[in-house]
Amino acid sequence: MRHAPFVVDQAAHDAWLRNMRTAVDGLGLEPELERQLWDYLVYAAMSMVNTPG
Repeated sequence: MRHAPFVVDQAAHDAWLRNMRTAVDGLGLEPELERQLWDYLVYAAMSMVNTPG
């Protein structure tokens, strides 16, 4: 993956999700679509973590 050469820890995970939350909130999606997108983004954020802590 493209992020592999970079340290991605819990702090990076949390920061990315904060930014994604702002972006998703600005889309004005229907609740079900918003939930599906958010669930995917949470999954993606967890999968990018490659460093403990």
